[in-house]
Amino acid sequence: MNAVILLLASHDNLRDQLCDWLAADYADLTIHTGPQQPAYDLVIMDSASLRRYLLAAGRQWLARTVLHIHTDPELSPWKQVSDFIAVPPDDPCGLDRAEFRARVARLLTNQSGESMMIRMQDDAGLLSYILYNMPVMFNVIGDDRLFKVWNRECERVTGYTADEIINNPQAMALLYPEPNYLQDKLRELEERQGNYRDWEWDLVTRSGEVRTIAWFNETSAAPVEGWFGWGVGVDVTERNRARAAEQEARTLAEALRDTATLLTSTLDMDEVFERILTNVGRVVEHDAANIMLIEDDMVRVVRTAGYDDHPVARDWRRWAEHPLKKTSHLRRIYDSRQPLVIPDVRSMQWRIPDIEGWIQSVVAAPIVLQQQVIGFINLQSLQPDYFTPVDADRLQAFAEQAAIAIQNAQLYQQARALAALEERQRLARDLHDAVSQTLFAATLMAEALTRHLNSNPAWTERQVSELYRLLKSAHAETRTLLLELRPDDLPDLRLDDLLRQLAASAQSRKTLDFSLVIDLKQDPAPDVKTVIYRVAQEAINNIIKHANARQVQVWLAGDDQQLKLVITDDGCGFDPLAVPAGMGLNIMHERAAGIGASLEIDSQHEQGTTVHIEWQQPQNQENR
Repeated sequence: MNAVILLLASHDNLRDQLCDWLAADYADLTIHTGPQQPAYDLVIMDSASLRRYLLAAGRQWLARTVLHIHTDPELSPWKQVSDFIAVPPDDPCGLDRAEFRARVARLLTNQSGESMMIRMQDDAGLLSYILYNMPVMFNVIGDDRLFKVWNRECERVTGYTADEIINNPQAMALLYPEPNYLQDKLRELEERQGNYRDWEWDLVTRSGEVRTIAWFNETSAAPVEGWFGWGVGVDVTERNRARAAEQEARTLAEALRDTATLLTSTLDMDEVFERILTNVGRVVEHDAANIMLIEDDMVRVVRTAGYDDHPVARDWRRWAEHPLKKTSHLRRIYDSRQPLVIPDVRSMQWRIPDIEGWIQSVVAAPIVLQQQVIGFINLQSLQPDYFTPVDADRLQAFAEQAAIAIQNAQLYQQARALAALEERQRLARDLHDAVSQTLFAATLMAEALTRHLNSNPAWTERQVSELYRLLKSAHAETRTLLLELRPDDLPDLRLDDLLRQLAASAQSRKTLDFSLVIDLKQDPAPDVKTVIYRVAQEAINNIIKHANARQVQVWLAGDDQQLKLVITDDGCGFDPLAVPAGMGLNIMHERAAGIGASLEIDSQHEQGTTVHIEWQQPQNQENR
């Protein structure tokens, strides 16, 4: 068969090289280097030629089969070409001959419907040489289900030579020593009928290392007499490991992020413990886990996971509390403030004899708060030598997050005790820390008073008076914070009562002359009431913290269809273009926008501040 090829190459060296290759490979072939007839069996062109001829008025000479030698990184491969080969733009002659030969042979075969005679097929040695030395794994299984071809890359990856594999009935058992795994793969191979792409097999090398190979096969599309199947494989072990490492890092980051969310999503101590153990299990696999806290030199287990599966450990309360100094590995962690991996618990003094023989290895990390170890997170495995230093580092990262979450939960419990609250509710995300700060200052003052009670009576009297004011302020503020601790109660209270409570709380915290004028005919909807209350709360808190004001006026008027709130002070004011940090103005605007209200804040230096929020029921909701 005489095929006619049009070869268009802007580089003379590339054109000459391709002409030589085509002439060497094909016996009956006519090559044109410029358009001379209406149609061709195959057109081969580089990027520069493609740019040029795409702009030509007539392209009737173009064949349906075009091979694009892609040399221009700024030009995307033409979608209408049959195939393309990417070549470095600075080395157009760096084209791989084997790849070029394979692409041309495939395209000419597709075009004519029959394979053209390739001279190299007359030389079986040349084809064998190419298959044996190509940089991917290539093997052939004969109709007798024995390997017939095992190339150099197969030898390099597996460590087995061709002499050891070819025609060896035990070759499959060498590469896949797990019988069940091999049977499953062979069964699936029959089902696939010799067609697959990126099918991964885990083979075992001569050294015992497991390598993952992604195989490609189209035996049904390119059958060879005497061959049951052939496969081209790529070792993807390192790629999969990199992906696994990336996934592990992503999982760790997500788990740490979720753990950090504990700081704002919940302050319930039991839920904090539960989430810590749940999240750590996502990145450090284990059979059992517990959290311990230190109280008066005693280590107390406060939360466990995984013990219900063991009959002895199920009753863990028998060893849930024990002296720190008598537990060697915990004492070591306590002193060093570093995590510890115990490969085999029999090698150390293990103070929980009931579960010896069940727990085999442990990794533990300290929970450190303000340079003080307050507890431990322990992960345990039924296998010896299970945990690694990497596991210890990950566990330590969790322990650092856990310390902050536990501290916040403890402070929350203290605040509830001071406020005589028994209900366990979540604290709102925007809960201010005024009570904590006030109580902290009062605590420091009380400590100082105990040291100077008799040495300086005048100073002591002034400090007692200031301590009384702080405690009175904390008490008044606690009444306001009850709503934060029990947000479900807010819709049940009228808006005017809420504003009066805010005013009373503010006056207890700072000497202010409050003027409160309220004309509320009907209470608004709960969502509107909440926003108006929060904006007023933020504005009054800003006055107390930043304004240095003496007089505050609060004016509220409206009903369930429209509301207007104005809060004015005679304080120092501020520049709206340079808003001080911590004033929460963005939050106020976001809250107002959430109900469709308008919010204006007017302020000038030494001329006070006015906060004006106005809401009106949307027209479409009035008609409902």
